[in-house]
Amino acid sequence: MKDKIYLVSPNFIEEKVKKIFEMLGEIGFIARFRLLSGLREQKIIYIKEKEICNNGYGGDCDSLHTVECRNGLTIIAIGWTRGNKKALANIIPTYYWEKFRILQKFDYMDIGATHI
Repeated sequence: MKDKIYLVSPNFIEEKVKKIFEMLGEIGFIARFRLLSGLREQKIIYIKEKEICNNGYGGDCDSLHTVECRNGLTIIAIGWTRGNKKALANIIPTYYWEKFRILQKFDYMDIGATHI
């Protein structure tokens, strides 16, 4: 049976998500950011290190472009391409986006520590 997903426990996903939201400190925050954004390691590092454009919502620059919506979400135009892999845009709660951008230290070691 190829290309099928089998869940051993009917509560498997709920249990894993609960564990992520129970994690404390910056590691817990990073784990929640990954869950909510759906971004993988390279893309998370990219949006952490990339400058945000100050020239409005679009343009021809290589920077990130963000829009803060009134509903508490932020839209991020990422524009990341590596071969066939792409991350064009993302929507994340504004609270998480703002807190993520001000993290002092953030690298692959921090991401690796969130694997459960």
